[in-house]
Amino acid sequence: MKYGRQKMLISETSFREASTGNPGVVMHGTVGDESMEAVIWITEKSVGMAHKALKNCGFDSDSRDLSELQANPALLRATEVEVNITESADYGIKCEIVLDSTPSAAKMLTANALLKGRVKA
Repeated sequence: MKYGRQKMLISETSFREASTGNPGVVMHGTVGDESMEAVIWITEKSVGMAHKALKNCGFDSDSRDLSELQANPALLRATEVEVNITESADYGIKCEIVLDSTPSAAKMLTANALLKGRVKA
């Protein structure tokens, strides 16, 4: 298994509930010849990230309803999404959908000023 950013080909979706009761959308797919799952957890705090992750998978939750994925688990079949694969002693192999993390121009100016010691964090 290669670690880092990879492309996952989605085969189907399903739903999962965490022990906390929070819902998750599971993207089942393959990375190379390995079967993988990437779970998008939906909580009050993570709703923005969940929206971005779903959009990266080809599902716009602004204009569509999750019930479409429940009714048709193959709706996103053959969609390619970028994932980050890591491994840790606590969680084993973990597959997460990469979010668009390009910072805005204003944030880049602030970051540059921080790096040059012009602004205190």
